Amino acid sequence: MTKSLKLEADLVEVILEACANETTFSELAYLLDYAYLRRDTLKRYLFFLIEYDLISYRGCDKIFVITKKGWDVLSTASRTDIKSIVLE
Repeated sequence: MTKSLKLEADLVEVILEACANETTFSELAYLLDYAYLRRDTLKRYLFFLIEYDLISYRGCDKIFVITKKGWDVLSTASRTDIKSIVLE
């Protein structure tokens, strides 16, 4: 049995775009402050995006970077008007 996860597309898109420029957790928290996104919610989003291989974390540099799969999702999100992203 596989679980699916539904995430808000606009938040995922902002996170992926930020990770395209290599970003830290603090930079993401500041960037997403407009959405009143709590830090624990941001951590949960980052965890799932890493688990589904959309971003990766380089611990030695403490930065998040987008992966090939993340670029594919970002490309799709920018071409369509989707409200949520379901990860399986």
